Amino acid sequence: MRPQTGLPHDAKAHVCVQKADSQMPDWDRLDLYDYNLPEELIAKEPLADRDASRLLVLDRSSGSIQHRTFRDLPGLLRPGDCLVLNDSRVVPARLLGRRLATGGAWEGLYLESTPDGLWKLICQTRGKLQPGERIAVVPAHSIRPRQDALERQSSEARAIHEEPDRDAQLILTLLEVNADGIWLARCEQPGDALDLLQQFGTVPLPPYIRRKLATATDWDRYQTEFA
Repeated sequence: MRPQTGLPHDAKAHVCVQKADSQMPDWDRLDLYDYNLPEELIAKEPLADRDASRLLVLDRSSGSIQHRTFRDLPGLLRPGDCLVLNDSRVVPARLLGRRLATGGAWEGLYLESTPDGLWKLICQTRGKLQPGERIAVVPAHSIRPRQDALERQSSEARAIHEEPDRDAQLILTLLEVNADGIWLARCEQPGDALDLLQQFGTVPLPPYIRRKLATATDWDRYQTEFA
């Protein structure tokens, strides 16, 4: 498990050891970020008060660490500090649909578009996908999450297998797959990929979130506010 924020305990020790010879650790080494994190300490949803989010402060001169909150940030800044603003956004990149050739359920994750407008996707389905297959993507708003897990699954299955309105379909044609399992697909609908994802996609929830489907509030609450 590699959470995206925070400094691991073993990395803290590494800083102290390296300070003696004035060398900083190689933060590009992913193994420095491996540590055990009990499940009960993992936040299941963002805080309602976003400035109450935890902030780890590392004093590079002494190696000391403080645990603060983001509302303390203005008081920590000094003249000449460089503050990097994070304007990244969570994209509704998760797609749900069905294989037109077999009727089987299909799930995809949009990665990016190529310069010539093709989509790069990670696909998940039963059976082997074939180049040339066409996928009918279900609009995200047609899937209604419910409280009970079994009800959610049956709701999702019905939405995927129902014949959607022709005007409400997003048709993808799978072209080829590379050695890493990433598919190239051609979208048959005109328009910008991100605009189409807004209409047909849903927020891909982290694996530690037990809900099967994203809710309307996830779109706002999972947007990054702090770098």
